[in-house]
Amino acid sequence: PVAFFHGTSDLVVPYDEGYPFTLNITLPYVYGSSKISDKMNSLNINNMLVLEQNEPHEYYGALNGNLNLGGGPNEYWDSIVNDASYFLYDYFVLW
Repeated sequence: PVAFFHGTSDLVVPYDEGYPFTLNITLPYVYGSSKISDKMNSLNINNMLVLEQNEPHEYYGALNGNLNLGGGPNEYWDSIVNDASYFLYDYFVLW
């Protein structure tokens, strides 16, 4: 199972598909959370996709993966933690 959380205004990794960093240069064409979720659905692999409209990369309050640099957890933090926890709960309880 996979839980995806992606901002639709992500300039680092497109939520759908395209070039990373929104640069049309020699970087490889990539598929983002939306396309990966679609493929997983077609293969009957359980996943959850949450797209936050007009939000950037690391929209939960981090900068380059660092919560201290990004200002710390913001209003999205609790919903991400809760949504992921509820989605993954049954998989962890069965272990």
